Amino acid sequence: MNLKLDNIGFYTIVILTAGAALIAGVFYLIKNYLIPFLKSRQTKERLRFTVFQLEVIIWTTYFMIGISLLIHDSLLTSLILLFLIALIGFNFWRNFFNGIIFKLQKNFEVKDPVQFDNHIGFIDRLTKTNIQIKTETDEIVYVPYFKLNGNLLIKRQVKGKLLSEKFKLNLVQGHETKAIQLVEFWLYSCPWTVNTKGNKVQFIDEKSILITLYAVDKATLLKAIDYIRRQVNSTELVNNFMK
Repeated sequence: MNLKLDNIGFYTIVILTAGAALIAGVFYLIKNYLIPFLKSRQTKERLRFTVFQLEVIIWTTYFMIGISLLIHDSLLTSLILLFLIALIGFNFWRNFFNGIIFKLQKNFEVKDPVQFDNHIGFIDRLTKTNIQIKTETDEIVYVPYFKLNGNLLIKRQVKGKLLSEKFKLNLVQGHETKAIQLVEFWLYSCPWTVNTKGNKVQFIDEKSILITLYAVDKATLLKAIDYIRRQVNSTELVNNFMK
């Protein structure tokens, strides 16, 4: 192959542009006009994931072919062009490629309940560059994929109604404020509770409080209660754990 340093050929650009338009058009028709007409939700989800995998393979192959053709026409111009594309679109590309990895792992889907930092809600959309989370207050939070490298998208919970439990704690006189702070911290730090507004600590009277906590199923609910019980046993500020 003879590498040239002159300008990229006009026909190369036309062929690559037409090919990209054809591939994009085919996948657009499949995703917007074929898949929506399927009746089975499971079939739709399987086909969407299969189509996504095909997109990754085809676009990766096409990109490699395109690079080869461009370098064949002009090595220097191609390298400059690729550098400018990478530099200008840095934020897009780092989110785009992290998004591909995230989707291929298939650990999360649309409608899954999630928590990211202090945002709690459901995955509303998985776009090419970000995750859109619809919070409990109906706000849409945009999370770029690259941020998932340093932060955890957690609390992928079982779909359905959350389970709750209430129990009473007696307070040691003179330490009520500190005890309340401890219990609130336990609720927040417990790995089995779902962080929701339903988790709360209420005064029953001057000597006792009522704790309400939520979990995704019976097994995790029991673990959460046991966690709180062990925390209670480790301090003298509260006592008499009673359901």
